[in-house]
Amino acid sequence: MPLISKFLPLVLLASSGRSIAVPSPGDVQVTNHGQVDQGTWDNAPQGMMERREVTVTNHGPVDSGTWDDAAKDNERREVTVTNHGQVDQGTWDNAPQGMMERREVTVTNHGPVDSGTWDDAPDGKEKKREVTVTNHGPVDSGTWDDAAKDNERREVTVTNHGQVDQGTWDNAPQGMMERREVTVTNHGPVDSGTWDDAAKDNERREVTVTNHGQVDQGTWDNAPQGGMQKREVTVTNDGPVDSGTWDDASEGKERREVTVTNHGQVDQGTWDNAPQGMKRREVTVTNHGPVDSGTWDDAPQGKERREVTVTNHGQVDQGTWDNAPQEMKRREVTVTNHGPVDSGTWDDAPEGKERREVTVTNHGQVDSGTFDNPSGSNQRRGLYCLDTYFAQQIATNFGNLIQLVPGWQSLAKAALAPEFTDYSESVNSLINSCPQGASAHTLPLLSPTFSSRNEFIQGQGEQAPINFQQLNLWHSCDSVTIRWMTTNTANVTGVKPVIGMITMETREAPYGNKYPFYIKKIYSEFNAGAWLQNLIAAGFCPKSALSKL
Repeated sequence: MPLISKFLPLVLLASSGRSIAVPSPGDVQVTNHGQVDQGTWDNAPQGMMERREVTVTNHGPVDSGTWDDAAKDNERREVTVTNHGQVDQGTWDNAPQGMMERREVTVTNHGPVDSGTWDDAPDGKEKKREVTVTNHGPVDSGTWDDAAKDNERREVTVTNHGQVDQGTWDNAPQGMMERREVTVTNHGPVDSGTWDDAAKDNERREVTVTNHGQVDQGTWDNAPQGGMQKREVTVTNDGPVDSGTWDDASEGKERREVTVTNHGQVDQGTWDNAPQGMKRREVTVTNHGPVDSGTWDDAPQGKERREVTVTNHGQVDQGTWDNAPQEMKRREVTVTNHGPVDSGTWDDAPEGKERREVTVTNHGQVDSGTFDNPSGSNQRRGLYCLDTYFAQQIATNFGNLIQLVPGWQSLAKAALAPEFTDYSESVNSLINSCPQGASAHTLPLLSPTFSSRNEFIQGQGEQAPINFQQLNLWHSCDSVTIRWMTTNTANVTGVKPVIGMITMETREAPYGNKYPFYIKKIYSEFNAGAWLQNLIAAGFCPKSALSKL
């Protein structure tokens, strides 16, 4: 009789600053020999004018540079310009020569709006109002005093790289609440900032956030007011994935510091990702393309260190490994995939060849797993997590054992752990009601049906093969659960279908095994009453067996 086993299964802060016209740099002589010249030089005619030094970096169709655009003997006006878009930018004195006090302007523009630091008050009128503006989108940004004349000064620093105003300011009504300072930098549709979002007289919670993608980031204390120790986080993100240095341990736990810089779609950094009490696992990752790169030790405390260095500058997975032929030391590969391809740990060597293990993490459309495969060791470290591919492989292997496919004994040795144990009250009930086969003997209801792989091979070999249809599959990191059905437990007319559930616990198989994971325990229950009725109808068991079920 087939034996059956187990399957576990920001605030959007609208700044109302004035639209301020930024003066053009004036007469600047820059020579262009291609798309745009760049460099530092003296563009004064030989022997005629004082030296005019120019430093130019240009990433677009507009000249950029640092120079003196004043005529000879006039007041020197120094300009530093870096241009990444369509508009001139720079730091200069835009006051007419000898007329007004100096008004310094620093401008960086990455979009269609002027940006700068300046005093926009009329000469001799209102007190100086300094503004620093960097704009990367259609919204003005700046640092300024937006209070009315002679009212309390409210300083605002705003950098905008998207559709929303941002800034550092005191957004409390004048004279009413304690100051709440906010520094916001936004490079996408999500607000970012440093602020105190506590109500008046509550504990201050400061947050500094820089966002270059879809995710909030920052340095902050995200502990409940007065509840737990401060957890400081500094995050810089240049894509849709958070990056940063932080302590994500809960109160009283070991600090886990993480520094991450991301220039693409993938997390990168140097960090200690070991659980509390384990030795430090440092990771340094640099990524210049869609694939993770890095050097790290993914071994748990007390295990042998496995360092991997991967650098990827293109579209292809890469790694540091030993690709020695079969019978030589193993070939270790660490791969990270951030596209629509399945990820996991697998052996892509042909059957009977040396195992080639790959660890893949996917941040795109498909589940991913991380595994630890120590070289030359039969004891793996339990750092695996089954994906759907391997869960189905395990389920298929067990179904083939129940069906007694050709070569099933060899399959059992490759798919089942030597210590394999099978628990099934349903099977024990059938054995006790109507034993089938020479090895069948009465068993306590809750005792193991089989206590080893060899017992399973002997007992299963005495059973008639049945069909085995998988109806559902669920899995966790180390277990697989299936719902199944068989329709031919006896060769009689009107045979009753039998439906059951099996949960299989797994462990990693030794290096060189045909399959990467063993089934070590199964827990199987099914409709034993229907099965027994089929056996009675076929004449294998007396009707009195039903009373023993």
